[in-house]
Amino acid sequence: MATQNKKIIIIDDDEIISEMYATKFSLEGFEVKTYTNGLSALWDLINFRPDAILLDIMMPGMNGFEVLQTIKRLATSIKAKIILFSNSSAKENIEKWLEYWADMYLIKAETTPRQALEEIENLIKNKPLIQAKINYDENWKKYILCPISWTEIYLID
Repeated sequence: MATQNKKIIIIDDDEIISEMYATKFSLEGFEVKTYTNGLSALWDLINFRPDAILLDIMMPGMNGFEVLQTIKRLATSIKAKIILFSNSSAKENIEKWLEYWADMYLIKAETTPRQALEEIENLIKNKPLIQAKINYDENWKKYILCPISWTEIYLID
């Protein structure tokens, strides 16, 4: 499924992983920029205007968490979908990271480049990928999206 005119920034200190994902996205029509640290990516973010940012969490110097906070606080004109990309599968870490305005969380060890491409393409198109039900919460007096599976959860604006 080729994507026309889409842009992605991949920020990961592991150059092998970064290049592997960059190759997949390039082959599918994305314009790709890769960075091995968050600070370098921030300098180019405003000019490049990506549709998505694949962001590693554990990096030396400015970690992914700090990059995410900087983007959301200082670069408010950036409308890119931000996908956190890490090997941590601890529920409390995922909740914490999604709380800081990430749009999705992917676990590196469980995600192939093809799967990441599909997830990110759908996220850019705003197609929900989760199976969920909508419940009305009497206490909060509002409807709540209830994911059926924890591993498929991500925030919906």
